Amino acid sequence: EQRSFESFETYLVLCACRQQQPYPPKSPTAPTMTELKKKMNGMIPPPSPSSSSDQHQQQQQRNGAENANTQKTKPLNVINTILGECLCVPFPGSTSNSNSNSKDNKSFFNPNTQFLELHGVEYIGLGAVMDELSASERVKETVQALLERPSRSISIGYLSVMDEEEGSGGGPTKRITETIPLVTWMKNYPNDRNMARKLQQTIDNISSKNFAMAIEQLEKEFKFQYSHLQNHNNRFLCGITAHNIAVLHVLKGDDDENNKSKAMEVFRQAVTLKKAAFGERHPQVAVSLDEIGIQLFARERYEDALMAFHESKKIRIDTFGSMHPKVAMASNNIACCNFQLRNHVAALATFKEAREILQTASSKASSSLVTDLDLLHVAIVLCNIGYMQIRLKAYEDAQGIFEEALLIQQSVLGDHANNHPAIKDTRSNMEFTNAFHS
Repeated sequence: EQRSFESFETYLVLCACRQQQPYPPKSPTAPTMTELKKKMNGMIPPPSPSSSSDQHQQQQQRNGAENANTQKTKPLNVINTILGECLCVPFPGSTSNSNSNSKDNKSFFNPNTQFLELHGVEYIGLGAVMDELSASERVKETVQALLERPSRSISIGYLSVMDEEEGSGGGPTKRITETIPLVTWMKNYPNDRNMARKLQQTIDNISSKNFAMAIEQLEKEFKFQYSHLQNHNNRFLCGITAHNIAVLHVLKGDDDENNKSKAMEVFRQAVTLKKAAFGERHPQVAVSLDEIGIQLFARERYEDALMAFHESKKIRIDTFGSMHPKVAMASNNIACCNFQLRNHVAALATFKEAREILQTASSKASSSLVTDLDLLHVAIVLCNIGYMQIRLKAYEDAQGIFEEALLIQQSVLGDHANNHPAIKDTRSNMEFTNAFHS
């Protein structure tokens, strides 16, 4: 195995704990490598030919595989002699201490594989009434707000794959992904030394707005994952990495002269990869569908965008329930499409649905888990509702909504951020409503 450890001692202890086991265990429902590559064929360019160092490394791995049975039969004798009885739990996937006859028996392999998940333009904002924007300008304005602090777009993710034993009646294989916003992760694990160096370098490049270098790093990682789909969790991570590359193209503004987004193509590739690995109805698929919807919205393809947003919303409801914040995100974007299609009444109703979900979720969540970005999303939805109230000439209602949104924006961005685009738009809308309300 090729792993990055902070200390040689950690490596020795992990080697000592390794038990003989089949790796990776075959999932009864996951697609085979042949099926997976067929689905990917034509969507992703094949990885570049291996360099001489890569070929040498692969030859070493093949030589090591020939002696795998003898190498993994027992812990290292020297560690066993020094430490005596190992106090560590068996490695995930090990069957040495498991009861294969138990109905509750479940085997995990490579749990808690760490990865990055990047978020692009999750929530569309309608902006200021006095400065009517096109759909493309609305998306670009949100991107500019993200660029104020790119680290807000980063989450730390953990992937585990759970195989239900045959005969347990537990259903299909589960691929579990959990993500934590970087700011929350840093507060809880400020001195964590287990993060892979490559992940930390990517985070640093994104935070410093060096998107070109971050794209280069992730493209190398993607090529390696695609070339080794059968190893570890690469077939699952491959689609996540493609999604992250697309988000970075959005942040970097990589649109060509024909308004064909590089991001759109890669987001579609990410969906194909994720569906092949995770399944059609997994939340990871919804993450990329949302971004496809945003790109379609920016190109005024509102009907197509609605299809992507509705599919994403259905997946989220089936997985998390109807009151999850990610459902609110899809509802907000659906409402923006309805607004562009001049269905103002339906848009307002859907915006209010999104607000109710977000307010309910915020009231139930621990204050330490509510991030600045969560609060800014609430403010976006409130401003969109106020915008619609203006359109429907409900100026008094709009005024109260904008005042609430401004308080949230100032609490996150600070009173000194009066030139921030979001605050400027909110103040402009308040002035407009005051002029008509008075």
